[in-house]
Amino acid sequence: MIIMSRSQIKDILEAAQNNKPLRVVLSVALMIIIIVITIKLDINNAKTFLEEHQKQAFSIGIIIYFIFSFTLLPTSPLTIFNAILLGPLESVAISVTGNFLSAVLGYFLGKTLVLSENLEKFENSLPEWARKYDLTSPVFIILGRMLPIGRIPLSYLCGASRVPFMQYCWSSLVVYIIMASMISFASFGLGHLF
Repeated sequence: MIIMSRSQIKDILEAAQNNKPLRVVLSVALMIIIIVITIKLDINNAKTFLEEHQKQAFSIGIIIYFIFSFTLLPTSPLTIFNAILLGPLESVAISVTGNFLSAVLGYFLGKTLVLSENLEKFENSLPEWARKYDLTSPVFIILGRMLPIGRIPLSYLCGASRVPFMQYCWSSLVVYIIMASMISFASFGLGHLF
């Protein structure tokens, strides 16, 4: 087992911020670790552990969604896993909470990173298709959230474009609740058929 000090981890994370290939390698490594742990995990032991420690399972689930939301990986497999192990309502609550918290953080990062004096320059740097639409429209936010990888750039884009925060919140929540409910209840039902 590899054990690293906090300073070594901090050095790696700082290097990753400035180095795109290193970010990709770290993201892939994280995914491989998650996949290996999942494969090695005995599903019955996991279910027993999660049933005995529901509060910790909820917190851990939110943290995992939060981490996943900064990658281009979809969170749907996590929702399916949670629905089968914990139940559909718990899965929806974990999915919506984790994804929403990361969306809010992405919004504020976008708002902070693109200062108001650079907003016009930022909008001119957008792809031509994005300049055709009203980025502050709830319809744009809802449709953008439905794209598998749309959630990450959309959060930053909405923050940078100064979308009203409450409008951003309710339109994001609508999509998260609908999508998580559909995935959770469908997978819970299918999980009990087989």
